[in-house]
Amino acid sequence: MRRVHLATRRAGKVRVLQSVLKEFGIEVVQEEIDTESPTEGSVEEVATFKVRQAFELLHKPVIAHGVAFCITALHDWPGISIDRVLRNGGTEEILRRLEGKERHCEFRYTLAYLDEQLAAPVLFSNTRTGLVADKLRGEPRAQEWSMTGRIFIPLGETRTFSEMNEEEFHLGWRVPAHGPYAAAFARWLQENR
Repeated sequence: MRRVHLATRRAGKVRVLQSVLKEFGIEVVQEEIDTESPTEGSVEEVATFKVRQAFELLHKPVIAHGVAFCITALHDWPGISIDRVLRNGGTEEILRRLEGKERHCEFRYTLAYLDEQLAAPVLFSNTRTGLVADKLRGEPRAQEWSMTGRIFIPLGETRTFSEMNEEEFHLGWRVPAHGPYAAAFARWLQENR
C-alpha cells in the first residue's frame, strides 16, 4: 500500500481522507505537526503554504489541506480565516453578522501534494455549497471538523451536519465534498508515481 503523510492535528480530516484514499490503495499517516496558515489569500495559497512547510519538516510525500468557508452576503468572509473566527467569536459571530441577510455560502477545499520529485505542489480542489442556518442546530460531534457543522446546511438538505446521523453525514457530506478532490489526487498519484 502506498503511503502519504497528512500534516494535521485534526483526527476528523484524517478519517475522511483515509476513507476515500484507502479505496485506491493509499494509506494516510497523520503527522501532528504545527504548520502556519497565511492570514490572507486563497484556499489554494493556504494549502500550498502548508504543504511546503510540512515537506520541509518531514522530507516525505505529504499532503496538506486548505479550507475556506465563504459567505456570499459577507463578501466571502470568513474565508480562509474560518479557524480564527471560530476561536474568537465562533458560530455566534457568523450568525450575528448574517442577521437579515441572504445566507448562501460554500466550503472551498484544496488538497496539496508535495514530494521530493516535484518543484511545486500539485493541487486538487472542490467546493460544496449550501446555506447558513438561522441558529445553532444539533449537537457538535466528533466526526465534524469544526463547529460549522451546527450552522451549515448542504444544498438539497434541510438539516445541518450536526442533525444528521453518522451514515447520512458520511454519504451526504464526506463523500460528495471530499471524494472528488481526494479521488483526483489518488488517480494522479497512481498515474504519476
